Amino acid sequence: MKGARGDTGLGGHSSGTCEALQIQGQPVSLELKTVTGQSVVSSSVVDDLVIEPVQGGDSIVLPQCYSREVIPAERSCIPRRESARKWSHLAPIADEIPLYYPAAGIGLLVGMNCPKAVKPRDVITGISGRSQILFLVTYVARYLDLLTNFVSVYNTAMKVFFIAASAATVYLMLFKFKATYDHNHDTLRVEFLIAPCALLALVVNHDFTPLEILWTFSIYLESVAILPQLFMVSKTGEAETITSHYLFALGSYRALYILNWIYRYYFDNFFDLIAIVAGVVQTVLYCDFFYLYITKVLKGKKIVLPA
Repeated sequence: MKGARGDTGLGGHSSGTCEALQIQGQPVSLELKTVTGQSVVSSSVVDDLVIEPVQGGDSIVLPQCYSREVIPAERSCIPRRESARKWSHLAPIADEIPLYYPAAGIGLLVGMNCPKAVKPRDVITGISGRSQILFLVTYVARYLDLLTNFVSVYNTAMKVFFIAASAATVYLMLFKFKATYDHNHDTLRVEFLIAPCALLALVVNHDFTPLEILWTFSIYLESVAILPQLFMVSKTGEAETITSHYLFALGSYRALYILNWIYRYYFDNFFDLIAIVAGVVQTVLYCDFFYLYITKVLKGKKIVLPA
């Protein structure tokens, strides 16, 4: 790699990266943001870098780059053929990645605009869009009584929020951040979940009316809506820590319903067999994940499934 603007170092403000590449650069500070925090690091902005192919061919002029002393922070962060195939944006070029990397202690952050090049918040990783679609269908079917019944302002606001939040999540994943959505691993056929739940709702319900059937359908569907997410985790073989926290919160929400059922049965002598059975099924689906969460994530480890 060479700099088209010459081979003069950066003088008094030179960085290790610019010296190693023998290029000119303007010292800047980068604000790097992650989900857990942010930090400011020293860097240099360089222009007109040209990549000269090792085995011949046309040169490639890079866009504006930002240098860092170490990118990636660890060699294990560099994608290899096997790991690249797991990411939708790298899969098309996985076979082009070299089997072995030469020793390197420098790196470049390439992007026309660095704040846009480093935006981990905009990357969707480990979350199943199909599960989010099922949750959206669940809440729409369950809360259609908004059009006919009014209980309270809180009740109405809660239902609207559930539907709006679910719809926004689906939109962000499948449209705004579509390029970062890992559709290669999110492959469970949701129609195989929706159809049986719809059929069961027609057969087993409290009252054969449209709203009651839709409510029953939503209860059945919610109990299995997490399956695409769990299938995605099993297919990738691991789950990021933040994804694990999300799944644990989602499972805990349903598990807490058990306490509500006990309370209502003890004080009101009321129980709903359909909701109880569906809730137990959903909680059972989480049991294996709960075990891994307690034994791994709470000890600061990432969930990695055995091969």
